[in-house]
Amino acid sequence: MECAALVACCRKRGAKFGQFLFTADSLANVHEYDARSFGTGSHEKALLLGLDALRDYN
Repeated sequence: MECAALVACCRKRGAKFGQFLFTADSLANVHEYDARSFGTGSHEKALLLGLDALRDYN
């Protein structure tokens, strides 16, 4: 929902927009929430991937 709103605003104003989505927890098991350490082992990798995508876009 929030991503769609940002895309709509950027289109109206003629601005460039991109969003990198990252998730690390899981709601697959209905009876127990699995936080999976909130992906702390992947934060740096996700950030570097996003920065590479931004660099390659420009």
